[in-house]
Amino acid sequence: MVASSHNPYNEGFNGAAYVLLGPVQSGGSLAQPDASFSPTQSAYNLSTRVVGDTNGDGVGDVFIGAIGEAPHGVGYLLRGPIQSGDALLPSSAAARVAGERGTYAF
Repeated sequence: MVASSHNPYNEGFNGAAYVLLGPVQSGGSLAQPDASFSPTQSAYNLSTRVVGDTNGDGVGDVFIGAIGEAPHGVGYLLRGPIQSGDALLPSSAAARVAGERGTYAF
């Protein structure tokens, strides 16, 4: 999973996260990822983290932080497995966590 502060493939949003299923080889392109995630609002400096198995199903889950979304940032928990062609939408997140005023923890 790769996070980008700028998404040249979707002009409506500033950031995106891309899923590249292995094996990944050098010289690849983010123009056609296996799956991608764009926040609902303009967001910059997205971050990604594999957070392990948060629901006990034996599959790792992913957390995506969007610093520039909402007034204080938003984090999204996406349940694994993520497969090629999956629609990774904010509305499909298992959890949405809003940041607190004065901090940008995501």
